[in-house]
This record gives sequence, structure tokens and C-alpha cells, in this order.
Amino acid sequence: MSAEFNERAKASVVIHLGGRTTSKRVGEFFNLNRPDNFVVIKNSPQRYDPVHAVTMHIEADVGEVCRALCDHIEVKTDGDYTKFFECRAELATEVIAENIENENRLSEPYIAREISKSLPKGGSLFVSNSMPVRDVDLYGTAARVDINVAANRGVSGIDGIISSAAGFAAGKETPTTAIVGDMAFMHDLNGLSLLGKLQVPVIVVVINNRGGGIFHFLPISECDDVFEDYFAASHEFTFAGVAETFGIDYYKVGSKDAFAEAYCKAIKEGKAAVIEAATDREADFRLRRKMKSEIITAMENLTGADNG
Repeated sequence: MSAEFNERAKASVVIHLGGRTTSKRVGEFFNLNRPDNFVVIKNSPQRYDPVHAVTMHIEADVGEVCRALCDHIEVKTDGDYTKFFECRAELATEVIAENIENENRLSEPYIAREISKSLPKGGSLFVSNSMPVRDVDLYGTAARVDINVAANRGVSGIDGIISSAAGFAAGKETPTTAIVGDMAFMHDLNGLSLLGKLQVPVIVVVINNRGGGIFHFLPISECDDVFEDYFAASHEFTFAGVAETFGIDYYKVGSKDAFAEAYCKAIKEGKAAVIEAATDREADFRLRRKMKSEIITAMENLTGADNG
């Protein structure tokens, strides 16, 4: 983006409540558009500031600080700064929605978006690492205040995901949906044994793209002689048998309509379930790249129109 865009995007004051963010894009944004005042408030002495943008750390109870600030904050109507971001957010949302809707096949961005819309009110969502958490972040519908969301990085990113989702469901005591990649699913198969013991249902949506889709974003993906075997780790496994072994309801889907129908049915059944969604990681890689390119173009055109 242009220097003029960055200047308009820059905030004069940023108040960061709680621990560190999970998206690297937030750090990249503040690295390019450094606010004059960046205040972090959390009840921990730990400091995490990789881009060195923070100007003040306040160690205190976040709730108490917010209550104290309420007496000093003047409510204002939305100004130009809010409109600057809102119009761009709306434009990006339109690009994403149009691409996902026009894609006839079952895609991973569609799954993230459909679950974000269809998750029952008051329910919980546990998101695995690699592409699932990125897809929910980028393509899910606007943030909802009526659901609980969690993720667990783990040591290698793919270990203990099903078990963590089970623990999250037990702790929240709410029906829970877990979105898990096939590699993470295979690394915690024994976690399925926990689901039948819970008082609340857990629906595990396992995205089976037969390998590690995230590695398509790396330069190694161009090395055909080693990529599939040593990085994507392609496989031909399906998961009906393991669901049967643990006595869990199982659905196999390969289309958008089939996924929406299976997910709705699993929610109504109110029991532990595995929904295996067959996707194409190479096609999904191209879809994500296409959406990113179109969003960038749309932003550049909007900035050009503003300047004109």
C-alpha cells in the first residue's frame, strides 16, 4: 500500500487489553503504522513486543482498568477513521463471500464460513492449527459474542488437538465443534475415546485434503521431487473405521450441500460425531490466492478513488 494509505490507517492511540494477539498481521500492521501511543494493559509482568511498537505497559487487572477508564471516555459518533476501515472491511467481505459462493465444490474456506454462521448460540468452537485457524480468522463471518472460541498451539501444532477440544468442551459445559486437519486428527486418534465420556456433545469436523495443505504456501511446494512425500505427506486414509471403533457417529461429505446437511443433522442429534469433509488442497490453495489478489486489487482501486 502507498505511504498515504499507511498514514490514513495509522492510529494515534492503541489500547491493547490482555495477552498477545495470535495473528501476525496485527504485528505487521503496527510495524508499518506505528501509533503515537501504544498502551498494553494486562495482569502479567510478561512483555511481548516483537515489533517494538509498545510505548507503555500497565500491569493491572484489566476489568478494573476498564471500569476506571469509563469515567474518562467521551462517547463520540463514528468519524472518518472508522469509516476508512469499515468501507474496506465491507469490500473485503464482499470479495470473500462472492468467491466462496461461486465455488461449486466443497472448499476449506466454505467450511470455516459455514460453521461460523451455523454454530448454535451459546456453543463452543475449538479450532486446530495450520489452515483451520487461519481460515476461520480470514473467512469466518463477523465476530459473534454468543459463542466461545479457543485454540491450542501445542508443541508441533498438530498434537493433542482432539483431546484439547474435549477438555475445552468439558470446561465450558457446552456443545462444541472442533475443526481439525487430517494430519492433526491422525496424531490424536486416541483423543476420540474421551468424547463418549463427556456430558456435552463434541462434533469433530476433520478436513481430509490428504496431506498438509499449509505447505503449498512455501517455496518448497515447487520442488516436485520431494514435496508430496516429505512435506505434504500425502496419504489415502479415511476415517470411518476409527469413528466406528470409538462408537462415534460418522458422516462422509464431499459437497457444500452435503456438509451443511450433515453438520445440521449432527447438531440436532446432540451426540459425539465425526464429519469427514473431503477437500482438494491444491484447489483450495488457488482459491485462497485468488481471494487475496482480488482483495488487494479492490483496496488499491478504493484508495485510488479516494485520492481522485
